[in-house]
Amino acid sequence: MDIRLPGLSLLMALAVALLAPAPAAADLWDRLSGSDDGFLPVDEAFRIQPAERHGDRLRLAWRIEPEHYLYQHAVTVQSADATLGEPGFDGGEPYVDEHFGEVMIHRGEMVVWVPIREGRPTAVQVGYQGCADAGLCYPPQTRELEVD
Repeated sequence: MDIRLPGLSLLMALAVALLAPAPAAADLWDRLSGSDDGFLPVDEAFRIQPAERHGDRLRLAWRIEPEHYLYQHAVTVQSADATLGEPGFDGGEPYVDEHFGEVMIHRGEMVVWVPIREGRPTAVQVGYQGCADAGLCYPPQTRELEVD
């Protein structure tokens, strides 16, 4: 006798997404939510560029697809081999978010400057989150970038 429980595969997918590392969870999220509903996969909506060292600062940048935005407050930058300061941002626009209240968002492009306080970073772990104007907020993302 074959017994099937409706929704069990969805429950398993959600469990995997919660327990998987961020890139794997994002890939699963994209497969579950991205192909049939018209939303872009997260790495197409927000194209992160290589991290660049400019003297005593790092430059991080994203190209953001039209009708999408990134939250400024969701950006985090860490390095295992350097001490970094607080990120600074070029531009941004005020936005009233139904969940976060008054925030700054970036459309088109987001550029972040991170002071290097001590050490020489060879890689950084970057966290970020964004949304589509059509109503989808992507899960928080984390990427590891080598520093040029």
